[in-house]
Amino acid sequence: MVAMDDAARFAAREAIADVVATWCAARDLAEVERVFESHKVCWGLYRTLSDLLANDPRVSLANPVFEQLTTPGVGSHRAAGTAVRLADRERSATVSTSMSPYRSRYPSRRYQSQIFSKA
Repeated sequence: MVAMDDAARFAAREAIADVVATWCAARDLAEVERVFESHKVCWGLYRTLSDLLANDPRVSLANPVFEQLTTPGVGSHRAAGTAVRLADRERSATVSTSMSPYRSRYPSRRYQSQIFSKA
């Protein structure tokens, strides 16, 4: 196999992607996973957000970083809190940004443009 530098790999990215896609399409997921893992390929399943939330335990409520929030106007949803933990401190619940006392008092740029375009 010929080694490529990053510039050459980038230039050939579409051709490489075509070869890999053709190879993967001819195999089932278990075989692709086995071969990729045995060769230390950096890879992951492409998932929709719904599939990710339903099937990946790393983003489930079993992970202490995630919790269920209720945000006015949005409803109930999963959100990541801070991953930082302080010794001898219990983690408090994450507060929805719309309810946070630290929420910016300045409107977003989009909202600012709506306000100032009327002036």
